[in-house]
Amino acid sequence: MNNKQGSEQLIDPDLKPYRLNGISDVDLLDEILLYDSESKMAFSLNNSAKTIWQLCDGKRRVIDITQEVAQLFGITLDQLVFNELLSDIVSTIFQLQDLGILGLKEESITNVNL
Repeated sequence: MNNKQGSEQLIDPDLKPYRLNGISDVDLLDEILLYDSESKMAFSLNNSAKTIWQLCDGKRRVIDITQEVAQLFGITLDQLVFNELLSDIVSTIFQLQDLGILGLKEESITNVNL
């Protein structure tokens, strides 16, 4: 995981981001418009943020989203590039969370009887 110093936030790459209820979207080629019916606010996401938004389904982990974005955009991943891409995706996820349209959930833990 990227460990840059400064104000950058860190995130567990195993967390699963999900779109919150009450958010409707309209796909417009290279961007997407989102409308939050609760806050009555609208948001426009560029193509890369749109891709991240669409992959945040509560099933994929942040690390999976990073790998899929790399594949979709034809990015060859060495460790440095992967860490930079992960950092960009984490930043986008936090921005969407700050807007109140995205949540994060942890992987569920299965109980094992001993």
